[in-house]
Amino acid sequence: MISMLMGGRIAEEIFFDHYTTGASNDIQRATQLARKMVTEWGMSSLGPINYKNEGGQMNLYAEFSESTRKEVDDEIKKIINNCYKIGKEILEKNREKLEKLSLALIDKETLDANEVKAILT
Repeated sequence: MISMLMGGRIAEEIFFDHYTTGASNDIQRATQLARKMVTEWGMSSLGPINYKNEGGQMNLYAEFSESTRKEVDDEIKKIINNCYKIGKEILEKNREKLEKLSLALIDKETLDANEVKAILT
């Protein structure tokens, strides 16, 4: 899911070699998801620890050391960077198909599922 959310940002890097604000909401959602993976779901090397208080807020200031806060931030960054790398590999591997798809969209503006399938296969 995070790799998919980062797809727009990755496409800007691959195709335009610069970034716009267009992917800002996707980046925000990807970061929120990675944060939940680390702080609520125990899906990081920090293990099965919930870093949220009863109100659902991350209460690192009162309950956890600065070292732990840094570890949480590092884990979030690691997840985002790994997913970004995976997404980039997928888009680079399929660059030719993406270019064909974008040219077809420029030409026709909309494509149905059969047209997309024909382009991608």
